[in-house]
Amino acid sequence: MPRKNNKHKVKFQRFQKQVSQQNKTRYSSERDARAAADYLELTKGIELNVYRDIDGGWYLTSKK
Repeated sequence: MPRKNNKHKVKFQRFQKQVSQQNKTRYSSERDARAAADYLELTKGIELNVYRDIDGGWYLTSKK
């Protein structure tokens, strides 16, 4: 007896940005992000690092 073709067709889904990125502040350059990090370090007393995300923007994080 022949096998049945039970494969489900997968519909292509376009990549969408994560919802959590909307809550982040995006900086256009590393210089702007570093200036904001320095200001927040002085006012709030926390250590911040600057990183570049896959979308090309610069963000702040408290992780090392």
